[in-house]
Amino acid sequence: MKNGTLIFNPGSGRGKGSHRAEVFKTQWEKRFQGSLLLRPTKSYKDIRVAAKEAYKTDTIPVFLGGDGTLSESIQGIAELMDFKKIEKPVGFLSGGSGDSYMRDFGISSFEEASAALLEAVESDSTIEADIGLIDFKAFNPETPDKPGKEDKRIFINIWGLGLLPEIAELAMKMRYMGSNNYTAATLLKLIKHKPSRLHVEIDAKETDYISNFLCLSNNRFTGGKMDMAPFTRINDGKLFMVCSEIKTRMGLFSLFPSIFKGEHIKSPDVNSGFVHNLVFKDEKHFFWNIDGDLGYGFNPEISVQPGYFKLYMPKGQYI
Repeated sequence: MKNGTLIFNPGSGRGKGSHRAEVFKTQWEKRFQGSLLLRPTKSYKDIRVAAKEAYKTDTIPVFLGGDGTLSESIQGIAELMDFKKIEKPVGFLSGGSGDSYMRDFGISSFEEASAALLEAVESDSTIEADIGLIDFKAFNPETPDKPGKEDKRIFINIWGLGLLPEIAELAMKMRYMGSNNYTAATLLKLIKHKPSRLHVEIDAKETDYISNFLCLSNNRFTGGKMDMAPFTRINDGKLFMVCSEIKTRMGLFSLFPSIFKGEHIKSPDVNSGFVHNLVFKDEKHFFWNIDGDLGYGFNPEISVQPGYFKLYMPKGQYI
């Protein structure tokens, strides 16, 4: 007998979240002869609250939704644990519009994720997963030039500046297009794009970029099928940086299709490679994308945290 708590975003998967939660509840209770409590969420903030509540019980926490649902859930538990390593394993059912995170495991649908999770829970099979940890100073729109209190935020998939949050902001308004929303948003944003200067310390070495975008990836895919970090895996103990310095709009239009094949890193105007720590030296506040959640902050310092949490996954599933 195994008992679980399923935290789910009812609106995920273009409104299929509630139905999928009921389907999985039936599968769970039939297989394990235990109960699965359903906990719908109302907002990103509520996801963190629900994750904390579930983690403190003797049930198995399972999260259903897009990559943002998993990110907010792990953030909530991290806050509960004062950002120490998370020992209790969790499960994840991909059910969003993009579902990038689970593609590292060859999983690209709710049905595939359900089968894998049930098998892993039954055999008590887990994999350790890294995260990126951001230490920064908070942003207050009432005092936009004044850094606020110290804060922390994790990311499971990607953190990015420049075009990445701009594209994500537009893509969120175009979710009705399904997994094509990021492609359409990218094309629209490239038309008016202007690069910006960045001064950053990478593994104790300072450098300057005139950047279209800079991102750090913890796993291979982002925005659905974009192969942003083709050599990266969630348990390799490293982050993969991509920083584009393309000077022409035509060059950018040529670059973005190549991301779907992982070939963008071959461009002479793209800086890429594995990193462990980044410190941004600019005094301005930044607009960023964290696993699809958009926000602002000052003085970000980013580091990889190897093996930060345990994810239920069948042995041999990782590709």
